[in-house]
Amino acid sequence: MILKMKKRRHAIRKLLKKYMLRRQYSVFIGELSQKHINEVKSEIKKLIDENEDSVLIIVILIIVILKSCLCRNEQIWSKRGI
Repeated sequence: MILKMKKRRHAIRKLLKKYMLRRQYSVFIGELSQKHINEVKSEIKKLIDENEDSVLIIVILIIVILKSCLCRNEQIWSKRGI
């Protein structure tokens, strides 16, 4: 049983390394398109035993708004504190 768990963990790490960088023992980080997120989820579902394993996927959306794109009036920027 432990050997099977280790094999599954290794297979998941190998899969995640294709898409992301390993930051800690079991933490991966990367910028993935929605297509790649769906691929990763699909592959993980094939690899895990849902009765024994758990995988947490956290999607963080970062929206960057450039000053020149948001508005042209500098006064508005100073009022908002941006």
